[in-house]
Amino acid sequence: GSADLTDHARSNLAGLYHSIGEMKKSEELFDVLLKDKLKRKNRDNLGLVYYNLGAVQYENHKPNQALSNLRTAISLLQSENDLASVASCFNYLGGIFLDDKKLDSAFLYLKKAEKIFSEFQSKAMLASNYEMQFRYFRLKDDLQNAEKCARFQLQIGEEISSQQIRRDGFINLSRVAVKKRDFEKAYDYYSHAIMLTDSIREKNNKSESIKKQLMFDFEKEKLENRKEQEKREALTQEKARFQKVIIISISIGFLLLLAFSFVLFTRFRLIKKQNRIIAKQ
Repeated sequence: GSADLTDHARSNLAGLYHSIGEMKKSEELFDVLLKDKLKRKNRDNLGLVYYNLGAVQYENHKPNQALSNLRTAISLLQSENDLASVASCFNYLGGIFLDDKKLDSAFLYLKKAEKIFSEFQSKAMLASNYEMQFRYFRLKDDLQNAEKCARFQLQIGEEISSQQIRRDGFINLSRVAVKKRDFEKAYDYYSHAIMLTDSIREKNNKSESIKKQLMFDFEKEKLENRKEQEKREALTQEKARFQKVIIISISIGFLLLLAFSFVLFTRFRLIKKQNRIIAKQ
């Protein structure tokens, strides 16, 4: 009912904050949503909430909290057979272990994620996975496989018409070329990346006003929901006060009736006693 709508609104708002880089606000909302669901014992989409919270915590540089929430998410999502989201969790775990220089664990999770992304044809997520694998192979100084990952990124970017993925692919190819001391190619790749960056920035500027309007709409809805909640709480409090007044009134009435009955009973006994005395005389 209304709780589910509130969950949906919170999740959408947290996702919107995430999309515009407001990571702290996004994390706060996902955290509130998770605690509220646990309090209400509502398990609907609980795995996704753990996943989203863990993903934002990873981007907020909180690896330990992210690790815990992502592992919980994996357990829940596997029970729901949501393998695509499980793969996303694997991808983030790969990133966490890469940052911690635990390369073997990182590569294990990244290959698990790659397998599932490939099966589901999740090309955007596959490109993200290749970005992570590129980092792994660079750390291992394996330039051949690092270049393969960058070219896979470029290919996916062209297939799904993503300028950002193409830009990342060109940047990574430039890094490999620099390592190989092929500075001519490095410059060429980097030039492509710069042109794509300019185009992306132009598109982002156009969409910024749309995002601001969406934020305004969400904040407005949040304020209206808060006002409605305050009205409901005020009504509940007024109802409770009214019930309290009724209970007190009934209690006082009962006590008065009891006192009156006692007075009548006492008077009745006194009259009866006086009647017996008169009868004897």
